[in-house]
Amino acid sequence: MNKWYENLLREIRNSGERIFVHDPHGLLEDLNFHAELSDEFLIHKYVSDGDLYLFFNANSNEKILVYSRKKIIRDFISKNFNNIELTLKPVFPDLNHELLNQVDVSLYQQIYNYYMELKSHGKSLDTEQLILKSVWDIDLGELYSSTNNLKISLAYLIDNKDLPESLIEPISNSLGVNLLNLKEDNSLTLKWLENIILGYINELNTDKKHDFELSNPLIQFYLGKIDYNLNIDPKLLDNNIIEIEPWLANFKKEPSDDEIKFKISSELERVNQIMNNLLDDEIDLNQINKLIQLSKTFSKAIYHIQINDWPLDDFMDAEICYQNLEKIFKKLLEEDRFQLLFNYPYHQQPYTVDKILHYIMHHFKDEKIALIVMDGMSYDEWFVLKSNLKNFDFNEKGVFAVLPTITSFSRTSIFSGKKPISFMKQNKIPQNTERDEFYNFLEQKGYSQKDILYGRIDLNNNLIKTKNENIEFEYLDDYRFLGLICNLFDDTSHHMVVYGDMKTNFYKNIQSGINSSKITELLEKLHHYGYKIVLTSDHGNIFCRSNLIRPNKNLEFEKRKSNRCIIFDNETFADVLVNENPEKCFKYKYNVIGNELTLVFASPTEFFSNKKGYSITHGGIMPEEWVVPLVIIK
Repeated sequence: MNKWYENLLREIRNSGERIFVHDPHGLLEDLNFHAELSDEFLIHKYVSDGDLYLFFNANSNEKILVYSRKKIIRDFISKNFNNIELTLKPVFPDLNHELLNQVDVSLYQQIYNYYMELKSHGKSLDTEQLILKSVWDIDLGELYSSTNNLKISLAYLIDNKDLPESLIEPISNSLGVNLLNLKEDNSLTLKWLENIILGYINELNTDKKHDFELSNPLIQFYLGKIDYNLNIDPKLLDNNIIEIEPWLANFKKEPSDDEIKFKISSELERVNQIMNNLLDDEIDLNQINKLIQLSKTFSKAIYHIQINDWPLDDFMDAEICYQNLEKIFKKLLEEDRFQLLFNYPYHQQPYTVDKILHYIMHHFKDEKIALIVMDGMSYDEWFVLKSNLKNFDFNEKGVFAVLPTITSFSRTSIFSGKKPISFMKQNKIPQNTERDEFYNFLEQKGYSQKDILYGRIDLNNNLIKTKNENIEFEYLDDYRFLGLICNLFDDTSHHMVVYGDMKTNFYKNIQSGINSSKITELLEKLHHYGYKIVLTSDHGNIFCRSNLIRPNKNLEFEKRKSNRCIIFDNETFADVLVNENPEKCFKYKYNVIGNELTLVFASPTEFFSNKKGYSITHGGIMPEEWVVPLVIIK
């Protein structure tokens, strides 16, 4: 398949080994385009002259590409770089570029494929029509349909598919709502959807003609991607209505076991749908959110199953499911594609945990920030905490932890805003690196040290423990940036005796810990003090069993930090272990932690041990370990 950016690639490759790209329309934000260029060039996004000098001097013998959306005129650039500007003219010579520039670059491949198909048949389309047909498979004349307009609106609001400005107004008018206002305020979107669903229920009860066909599979797909609770009179949702539209059982305040099971089955159906697509196709880096959505939906399903103490095998073939998940996530590791995510823009969302601080600075720099890292909180475990936070509105995103998914690598990356290779010394992480790097990052952004607080949340005594003092919760008002660590989840996992009961007791122990602590009161107090609260995690946990493999500890790089992953500084030792156990483990190395270290992962729900048993642990690449929540509390 021809790539939409092939002509641009050719232009860049013919421009030499030192290139400064003026990219006014953000074409390099196509993650596949970025990935292909990174195979040939070291890529640097221009931020400041100082950063550019440092980058240039550190890589003077490499092929370099620097890019910026703004036109930067400097003697240093004109003398040392060949300057080019990227436009859409070589890609879509006969289309309206002003309209195309309003569409997210991740959709250009779909538009390009349809564009070339039409050209091959000697046909042409108005640009607006072409965009609508290629992205949403809807003809311009079909915009009279409320259901079609709702599909487009949900894609725009929930999946962030950009709409040309010329379409926003007519679709808004058709639906009787201002889409731009909804885009700016998630609570308005949820209220709007609540009114639509309530109206739909009323139509079912009165046999009126539907304004919207909410049972449409695509609309159901989008509704399934958001979390919301509706204030619906239980009398409106009787058994007859649920029988006609089973998905409405999601909105019952006290659903029956059968209705909960239906909801779980719906979630797993979405999991299988996404999983099958990813197994069949190459992983398109522009669609990396599909992996995040897969992880979140899977985590939600296993949470609902296990919190109700039901066996996983009643809902799915768990072993086959985990094997398929492993295949998908290993695909992301292959051909060095995962490590490319560490170089991508973070303004819309961070893909990796080392970009969380950068994301906060981009969006919330003028606000008081409380960044709380819930050590060892999986996405499924987040739902336990979330159920206790009913007074808050959330904006939830998913983000990839650093591999291996252990605290020393991933949490330090969160607080430093760096990849491990940037803060490791001789492949070790020096003591106090996490704290020191956190303060350094914020001081470089203009914060005074007195305005920053880094510490651990002591839930036993309701204190923040810092290097020099203990601070009670009520004295947290006068800071600009809090960086706090909560060990509730990690401590619970490490102090449990685990039998063959999956995570059911783990969830119960976490809930007990929440009930006996003041974590919710702390969040409410921080919210009252005016902090923008950002909750995240460094890694998650998975229930697994022993693989009965006994590695030679003398060959390992350092004392075992994870039962799911072994680190070697000699690849030969890693090869021996993998070759002896090809069905039980696999190796991976990447430059995010340095090329000298090789990781060997247990596969897929097992841990390294020569003794039979079960464990709730971490370190591998399963969704519960690797994709963690990033939650903005409003």
